[in-house]
Amino acid sequence: NVAAELAAERAKTPAAFKGELFDRLYALAPETVDCRQKLKIKEVQG
Repeated sequence: NVAAELAAERAKTPAAFKGELFDRLYALAPETVDCRQKLKIKEVQG
C-alpha cells in the first residue's frame, strides 16, 4: 500500500517503521494515492 511504501522510504530503522506508517496513514492525501497507485482497471464485458 502507498502509506507503507512512503513509511519504508523514511524509516531509518526497522523499529521506526511502525511510527512512520501511522504518520503516513494519518497524513495520506487522496492525490498521493492517485499518483502512486499501481492498479490498472480493465473493463470486462460478458
